[in-house]
Amino acid sequence: VTLEDTKRQETTASWTMVLLGRLESCGNHLQQGLVDSNNNSIGKNKKKEKQWYAVTAPCLHALCLLIETNPEALQQINASPEQKTLLVRVILGILTTIAYSSNSNSSNTAATSMEETTESTAEATPANNSNSKNNTIQFYQEKTALYASRTLHSALDDNPELAHEVLLQSSQQQQHENYLWKKQTTATFPIMTQLHLVGCLVNLFQLSSSSASSSNLEQALLDHVHSCLVPILLSKQESQHYPQEWKQLDHDYRQACALYKKQRDDEQLETEIIQKVEQRKEPAREIARRQAQQQQQQVQQQPSNQDDDDDVDMQDATHDANGTTTSSSTTSSSKGKFLTHEQDGQELLHTTLEAWNATMGPLQLALEIVTNLLTCWIPLEGDHPMEYTDSIKKAKQHPLQQTLEGLQFGLGMVHMLQTLCQFDEYYHQQPPPPQIYDNSDDKENPICTDVQEAIGKTCACLSNCLLSGILWSNDHVDTAEDRMVKTWQILMQCLVQKLATMTTTAAATETSSSVVTDGLTSCMVVLLQKQRQGSSPSKAFIRKNDVQVVSQLLLTTSATSNKDTTPRMGIETQRNAVCILSMIVLSGVDGVGKDDDYDMESLVRTLTHTFVNVLLSLSSSSSSSSSAMMSSIPVGTEILNAFMDWYGQDDFYPHVFDEWNVLQAIQQYLAKLQPRQEHLQSVIGPEDEEILYNAQRFVEYKQEQQLAK
Repeated sequence: VTLEDTKRQETTASWTMVLLGRLESCGNHLQQGLVDSNNNSIGKNKKKEKQWYAVTAPCLHALCLLIETNPEALQQINASPEQKTLLVRVILGILTTIAYSSNSNSSNTAATSMEETTESTAEATPANNSNSKNNTIQFYQEKTALYASRTLHSALDDNPELAHEVLLQSSQQQQHENYLWKKQTTATFPIMTQLHLVGCLVNLFQLSSSSASSSNLEQALLDHVHSCLVPILLSKQESQHYPQEWKQLDHDYRQACALYKKQRDDEQLETEIIQKVEQRKEPAREIARRQAQQQQQQVQQQPSNQDDDDDVDMQDATHDANGTTTSSSTTSSSKGKFLTHEQDGQELLHTTLEAWNATMGPLQLALEIVTNLLTCWIPLEGDHPMEYTDSIKKAKQHPLQQTLEGLQFGLGMVHMLQTLCQFDEYYHQQPPPPQIYDNSDDKENPICTDVQEAIGKTCACLSNCLLSGILWSNDHVDTAEDRMVKTWQILMQCLVQKLATMTTTAAATETSSSVVTDGLTSCMVVLLQKQRQGSSPSKAFIRKNDVQVVSQLLLTTSATSNKDTTPRMGIETQRNAVCILSMIVLSGVDGVGKDDDYDMESLVRTLTHTFVNVLLSLSSSSSSSSSAMMSSIPVGTEILNAFMDWYGQDDFYPHVFDEWNVLQAIQQYLAKLQPRQEHLQSVIGPEDEEILYNAQRFVEYKQEQQLAK
């Protein structure tokens, strides 16, 4: 971060105080509007109330973006007790006002709706008639509630000081605690607002230091788990509703892209003709005929089927070109005729993306909330296996965790992951949607990007299910052992599918694909760690083919040529692959999960050779001259850690250690890092730093052994 960036952050963070002042004024006017409504003072007052909501929503949106993107903004709020109090009071007050307004007298609501409908009809024109629904007070209320709940949700993230302020004001003003967090109250909001409020409850539950507050919050969360989270994450998935809905939305999006691109190309064609005519460099008749022929050739070359209307429009354009001299008025009238029987492509594209976001947005947010909630019951790192198991049993005394276990939430996440990966495979089997943006970026494939992000979030949620022990609860259906096997098989199946998809030219360069492989391999690491800790029964479920698949993640680290379509794995995926292979070896040596499908010595020899080659490639002169070596340090340190875990035991295949010159490879890698010691401290974490230190001691130990011989 440069000095200029720091100054820019400080400048934009100062806007927070301005926005809070504006929002305080807006909140006061909205509360007054609610009082007037209760006094049956509708009409002009209701119109003013709508205007105040129209001002409040963008102010909250701006404040939310500041908090989410600028850490300095939240620091300024936390540094001032007055600002913390103001933020909480304004947000809770606005949300409570909207909740009360939604439950106001039905007759007032009906009268207000009639007035708004009359106003919208009188003010609407052919240009904005389709957007008249966006002018109602309900629209502005929903936007305001969404940004208010999202702002509070973002501000409470790992912020105990603000959480204490929220709980303090809730205890002082009972209507917030007893009314705003009630299931009946949150049900009046749209689903995204409901989820953000549930996210606030989860943050408060995590950060609460009072047993009484925790008990009240847990009871509120129990209600919302059934009303908000279960319908999104379990019910639809079990009924196979999501795949059908996603495929239909994907089909609608592709059609909208095709229509938008066609209309944009038509407008560009029209503009070129007008410019040529004005410059009089070529007769309009010849321009139109030539352009029409080119466009017709492009349509014929497209593999997808085109609508019959395309040919009709092309014939109309050619007919106009063969007639009298075309002018700007003629082309404009032709364009107007074209739009009378075809929907506006940009509007249709916007509508389809809104429909997609309405489906995928709640799913992603619900996954984030449950992932955050499950961290409450994850044992502390470094616990002894017996303490680890005891802490899980103690955590299961919570009614909330027992509820999640009773819903088989862990298996639900396994099936959700499988469903998302299957749709990701389906998406890449379809022809790519038309290119509608000038520059290639993530906007090219918003559906693909969202699905892959959802896969990553599902993997994070599943990992927390494993760590918290939810997946291992026994019931009458299957055992924890069976669930481990099933989970591993589905993870491997999803990984194989993704690797096959990434080998295609279109998917090989996708940066978002690393989110999928990172998530899947992270789940595998957690699963094997749980197995080695003995918190679940052992089972021989790792096959020889599984080792080959994971090893492939290390062998596809770079392209051999510009035309090479080999998928490039991310650093996190490669590090996870090394960790997985290392634990497979250690599990076999310990007798945990060992399978007769592979010979242990042969496996150790193969993996040692693979790790040595990767380590030598990371320390080669070509990579050390750039930032490639520094960015790949996590992979190198994980390999060093694997070698120390294996060959730190003197009787662990010493002949394999000597055969592949493991000691020399480690020395060469450490020697390449030596000149960069000062820079290393700023780019690696304490875990990697400790591994590098231990690796140096390991080299000295092995050298002493060689001298002793």
